[in-house]
Amino acid sequence: MSLAVHLVRILDVMVGYKNITGAFADSAILFPLLALLSTQNGFSESVLLFSAGLTYCMAGLLFKVPMPVQPLKSMVMAAITLGATLQEVKLCTAAMGAYCLLVVFFKLHNFANKIPLSLVHGLQAGLGIMMLSKGSGMLTSHAPMVIGFFITFLVLMVYVSRSTNFPILGILATGGLLWGLFTPPIPITITAPASVPLHSIRLDLLLYLILPQIILTSANSVIGTQYAAQKYFGERAKNVTFKRLLWSIGVGNLLSSTVGGLPFCHGAGGLTAHVKGGSTHWMSNWVIGLFLIALAVISYGLPLFHFPPLLVALLLSAVGLLHVELAKESWKQKPLRSQIMVMGATALMTQNMLWVLGAGLGHQGLLHLNRTLEKRTLH
Repeated sequence: MSLAVHLVRILDVMVGYKNITGAFADSAILFPLLALLSTQNGFSESVLLFSAGLTYCMAGLLFKVPMPVQPLKSMVMAAITLGATLQEVKLCTAAMGAYCLLVVFFKLHNFANKIPLSLVHGLQAGLGIMMLSKGSGMLTSHAPMVIGFFITFLVLMVYVSRSTNFPILGILATGGLLWGLFTPPIPITITAPASVPLHSIRLDLLLYLILPQIILTSANSVIGTQYAAQKYFGERAKNVTFKRLLWSIGVGNLLSSTVGGLPFCHGAGGLTAHVKGGSTHWMSNWVIGLFLIALAVISYGLPLFHFPPLLVALLLSAVGLLHVELAKESWKQKPLRSQIMVMGATALMTQNMLWVLGAGLGHQGLLHLNRTLEKRTLH
């Protein structure tokens, strides 16, 4: 009797409307970045989809709560913007996996605890500005009327995402994926440097991709995710620990790098998106995981990612705006507002997250120096 009751409950969870919509609530950034990794950086669509789906399923089993599987956004966006090769991205993916495992083995959790939250917020704002810049940059060849409709719909999308639990971004992104199955190819282009040889490895580019991502992964994907899970699920989130998150990201990325799979992490923002979309059970992970695996099988050998370019622009712009909003806690504090402005302006001018990180660290140094001088003056 008990087994039957559990089976009925699991079935109810699997087909429940909220757990299905919640499953796709974080796909607004996942699907476009999957598409762009394929079209801009030489990844296999099927391998990306299969690895993302399998990781989603495994994360559900491992953490027993709805757990997001997100692209390493800073690294992936830098790779797209700077024209990184497949080999360079794979090497950076392996490096991120190794970093997470080193943190586990050497118990370096205190490193993440010492990262100023304002620095994390500045990186999130900078990344959001870069996404918004890339999305809006895809409109340059369109008529003013199209741009006007674009802005109107963008505002509506962001408003609905912020004000309701309706996963409009996830539904539109999923629609874009399905569109690719039934329509002729439509090219998606993002301005990037001239192409380089497929197996080229540029050490300076590796630093651009890895260093800012280390900060974001340490603070947001590990510490932030654990705190968010405890907030939303309480005792049910007992499996969401620093160590388990690091193991998941570390081992998963090392394996993913060997086959050209998705460079991924877990994230507090993604967890919030799933919960906001209605997810209450870890079977939500299997809903989207099996969907992605099914797409990988269906699309094997076929060019799948034919997103309408305007939809890509909309999703990138909307997620960019929502990502900038993650910095609002630091923005409300007047002494930290200048840091967010400096890092945001650096992102807009350079389109380079390493420069954004440098600007943030420089500003932190100035704040520390100013506090030191004030203390000496008082004494």
